[in-house]
Amino acid sequence: MPICLLCPSGLEALDDIPDDCDEELQVSDSRDDYSTEEGDGVGVGTFLDFCEEIVRKRCHLPDFRYSDWDSIDQDVMDEIPDPYTRALLIKFANEHYESYRDDDICLPSYDDIRSDSREYCDECDAGWTEIHGEYDGDLAEDVEDDEDEDENGITAEERAARHKRNEGREEERERRQSAQEEAEGEVVDREFTCDDDCDAFRDHVDERFRNNIDPNHKALEDRWNDFLEEAGESVMPELLPEPRSR
Repeated sequence: MPICLLCPSGLEALDDIPDDCDEELQVSDSRDDYSTEEGDGVGVGTFLDFCEEIVRKRCHLPDFRYSDWDSIDQDVMDEIPDPYTRALLIKFANEHYESYRDDDICLPSYDDIRSDSREYCDECDAGWTEIHGEYDGDLAEDVEDDEDEDENGITAEERAARHKRNEGREEERERRQSAQEEAEGEVVDREFTCDDDCDAFRDHVDERFRNNIDPNHKALEDRWNDFLEEAGESVMPELLPEPRSR
């Protein structure tokens, strides 16, 4: 396997490594300081993910992971094993983290997301009140009273006639009662009457809100490239193969 050596221009670049590799972090941030409406501290995770990738590439540590993704502090930066890479990222964080967090991460309006999420409630029976139809026809109670079929002194023919008329009255009462029940049983509309957002709805809104957060990864990468250029590191030291022994 060939061994690679730094060419002279690469050695000159190494001479430019700053001596202040113990530079201290001047900024700090924690996800615990943010509510969901404030983005759950998305800037913290995005920035640390970016730093992890830098460490993996520069330090040849493909499995490098921070033990804590929830805070940006000196302890987290001290986990970077290479002093020079650590110093670069600390300096970069000092100069750019807060402006990146404040200017390059776009948060949606939580109230707008909440307002636009009401379709989630469409299938919820508990939050809606049904509006039923109204009956405006004749009432069963308004049908005239039945005639006395057992009245003393009436003929058999009259008793039979009364019985037949009473049957007609009962049929009319049943018809009117059925028509009223059908009209009043029909659901013609409904209105949303939920007094408060339930846990399931709040979870739904929170998920939609998080999915609409837009951290500008390119802006962070551009900041890093500009930072490297200002630090005189726009070109990494070139590696040359070791000359073969004769």
